[in-house]
Amino acid sequence: MRAGDGAEAELQPSGFAGATPAIRLGGGVLARLRRRTTSGQFIAEIDSLRFFAIAMVVAYHLADFVAESDRRAHLANAGRGWFYELASYGHYGVQLFFMISGFVIALPFARYYLADEQRVRLKAYFLRRLTRLEPPYVLAMIAFALILAARHRYPPEVVGRHLGASLLYLHSVIYAQRSLIDTVAWSLEIEVQFYCLAPLLATLFAIRPALLRRSIMVALLVVTAFLVAPNTAGRWRLTLAAFLQFFFVGFLVADLYVTEWRRQPRAPWWWRGPQAILGHPWLATIGGMCYTIYLVHFPFLSFLGHLTLPIAQHTTPLLHLAAQALLIVPPLLIVSSVYFMLVERPCMDRRWPQTLRDRVLGLRSSAELAPSEGAR
Repeated sequence: MRAGDGAEAELQPSGFAGATPAIRLGGGVLARLRRRTTSGQFIAEIDSLRFFAIAMVVAYHLADFVAESDRRAHLANAGRGWFYELASYGHYGVQLFFMISGFVIALPFARYYLADEQRVRLKAYFLRRLTRLEPPYVLAMIAFALILAARHRYPPEVVGRHLGASLLYLHSVIYAQRSLIDTVAWSLEIEVQFYCLAPLLATLFAIRPALLRRSIMVALLVVTAFLVAPNTAGRWRLTLAAFLQFFFVGFLVADLYVTEWRRQPRAPWWWRGPQAILGHPWLATIGGMCYTIYLVHFPFLSFLGHLTLPIAQHTTPLLHLAAQALLIVPPLLIVSSVYFMLVERPCMDRRWPQTLRDRVLGLRSSAELAPSEGAR
């Protein structure tokens, strides 16, 4: 999921949040799967938090998928047990993504307003969102739409209309429901709404003193959480209006990080344990692929799950769920890794449009020179 993707270049390890050195992953698999950043550095804890967020979401959808299958098979205790109860909280992974996104997107603005660092150029800000995030999203949505049309579940014109709305991030607004193409895309539409509004919200960092600024942020968080969000209905329940409070959490953390935490030479004692866990290379690496995993996991789960669901279905709910996890999650990670390396990771290079243009022009020049050289 695009939880702050595209702002990773601004994340530098320092002080409290960056006491763990930037992870420079060695050769092999980790090196191939590592996110690219402009600086070559990133806060490992952020990507590890993304890992936990995507793990929660995948666990939620997997458990729900298996439980629904068992209920349709009229199996006793379908969807029951502590493991299903635990997985049912996995949907909060989306809210965690929103908080991470609020922090990462707010960070360069907070540095400008609160630390007199480089000004955020809005043209570059929006262009980065476009070049970094759109290619993986557009390609995935078109592929899913073609598969949906090929399966003849919906008329081609219906698939086309829903694809168009999804590509414009307007599906929830137009149809007041989740995307027909990829049901999880509703949260990506909210992310885009936040990206558009973030530069305006970031002017909150210009407020002085700090106590007043943070009090206003907390007030906005409370108002959106307890007054606005509970009263959203219809098409509004799948928009930023229903989830803005989570992004404000990220804003508050960005404020504290820039003004307080990053100045500390060492992390506080209470953070060292979590920091050791969140600094693990595999967590950070898989978390760095969260956008791709989020994009593909639901259609992939639906496709492969229908083939694997009969396996261990008549054992116990726990064994059935465990079997499905072993059969589905590893292939999901493999497919996601391939898509990440071929599509998303190249787009992390902010110069990729220019590189692609130069290559196309180079091929064209070579093609034009070939006949003349052959004539000699």
